[in-house]
Amino acid sequence: MKKAASLIIIAGLLVVLAVQPISGICITPGPPCHEFWRASAVFAGRVISVTEDTEKWPWPSSVNSKEPYKPPDGLSAVHAVFEVSEPFRGVSESKIEVRGPKISSEHSIDFRVGQEYIVYAYRYQSRPYLSTSACRRTSRIENAAEDLAYARSLATSTATGARIFGKVVRSTYPRPIQISLRLGEKSWKTQTNAEGDFEFTGMSVGDYQVLLPSGAQFPARVLDVRGCACVGPIADELD
Repeated sequence: MKKAASLIIIAGLLVVLAVQPISGICITPGPPCHEFWRASAVFAGRVISVTEDTEKWPWPSSVNSKEPYKPPDGLSAVHAVFEVSEPFRGVSESKIEVRGPKISSEHSIDFRVGQEYIVYAYRYQSRPYLSTSACRRTSRIENAAEDLAYARSLATSTATGARIFGKVVRSTYPRPIQISLRLGEKSWKTQTNAEGDFEFTGMSVGDYQVLLPSGAQFPARVLDVRGCACVGPIADELD
């Protein structure tokens, strides 16, 4: 029988594909502890101006891509200038400009002058400016309680190890399912619970591999010991 494993893109994500639009479709972003460390800048602020850009709005084809993915026809950009109230990561200015897709796209955020937002913004090598979209955790401030609580906790955090966690939603193998984690020559093992959830704690910064009984492997990158890496939901099945 052929071995196969796949990701089900519903409520989670594979780390390497984190919240990128694939063929025009948004993948649900991970929790704040995952997305915070993958963003170039994270801040809370109030929109003071919004203008339309004449240039098409780009996004990269993958997290590791240095070149923008060609956007669909008619997808243009807007500039939103923010007055920063809380600079959490990668921001030193009191005012900052972020670009995003124009309204009428499924990727767009309805930035309105006078409204406050938490923004997860990204800067790619071929584009000097910051960009965001509805595929990110960027949202109105009143909908961002979890994001604000996490970002504000970092200044006093005493965490010495990160979490790597995920969920196996379908498997050929009976539960609990053994899950292995590898970093270089080091390895760890755990088992899922009855619902398929698994977790490793106290992990250092590094590029890990999550291994399933079928032999399938999935990457999990830890960028800060105060953060996390979210993997899945995963379907691990034999065809």
